[in-house]
Amino acid sequence: MRTGTGTSWPARQSVMMAAGLTVVALAAGAGGAPQAGAAASGARHIRLDAARPGVPPHGSRDESLRLARREIALIVLPHGTRRLPQHPVPRRLRQPSLIPAIHDTVDIYRLFALRGAMNRSFRFLRTHPPAGMTVQATGSSSDRRHVVDERDVTFAPRQLPGGIYSLQLTVEIVPARHGRSLMRADVQVIWYPPRSAAEHLTAANFRAVKITSFSYDKKPRTVTRTLTGRTSIARLARLLNGLRAAPGVVVPCPISATSFRLVFEPVAGHSRVTVDTTTCVSDTIRVGGVAQPALADYGKVDQLADRLLRAQRRTLA
Repeated sequence: MRTGTGTSWPARQSVMMAAGLTVVALAAGAGGAPQAGAAASGARHIRLDAARPGVPPHGSRDESLRLARREIALIVLPHGTRRLPQHPVPRRLRQPSLIPAIHDTVDIYRLFALRGAMNRSFRFLRTHPPAGMTVQATGSSSDRRHVVDERDVTFAPRQLPGGIYSLQLTVEIVPARHGRSLMRADVQVIWYPPRSAAEHLTAANFRAVKITSFSYDKKPRTVTRTLTGRTSIARLARLLNGLRAAPGVVVPCPISATSFRLVFEPVAGHSRVTVDTTTCVSDTIRVGGVAQPALADYGKVDQLADRLLRAQRRTLA
């Protein structure tokens, strides 16, 4: 039996209270590397490039490893703690307690022998967060007799570097012989991958945006409108350009009652761009029919598309 408090529990909590689970994938419609292709030229390659104006920063594996090593070294340990070798890993601590990401992540761990008992060590660690971090969640596990045999606490930094999606430091403590305890500390860093150059939108390259809303309530309906105003096209392009590429994480995601499709109709010499807001956390994007890295979006495109549709309906009324 598992109990916990805080904003998020470690991954050993298997029941997720949500209508569904969404994989925020690096590639639109795929769970792995981006599909090959570059729409404008037809070349079979996606060029990743975050050096454009207005594109938010992305992270990297090397940067995330440096950050993870720095954070795990900041753990405040009780007096008398002894670091253990990485192997063998004690049976009760073999699995990391952090939520696993599909990709764009690093996870490092250390093992320790603590002089105090489990509850005493847990209280110390909970009240001594690493520098620059706060307690994000606490939890515990029980055996078949409902006796608590594991406690954990998760810390998160007050601020994250620009290209980092999340950082969590979780310590798990289990009882050991002679009234002592063992501890595993994990740091997981998930970074934002780079966006592709092809999905950067220049408003002047498009003559219109066709917006379609799909409603899935008791009376399903589809509404389509075409926007030709330069201001509307520019607002949508600017919003999409400011989104980050989606990292590979699994998050709770309720089923939305409405989704949107945006089709950017190009002027001569440029490619059509299609954006679908198919989940609550990411948008898929295709340029000239070629899938690009999905965009991390928590409803911003939906909200703007809905406002623009409502504004046009009022104009036509």
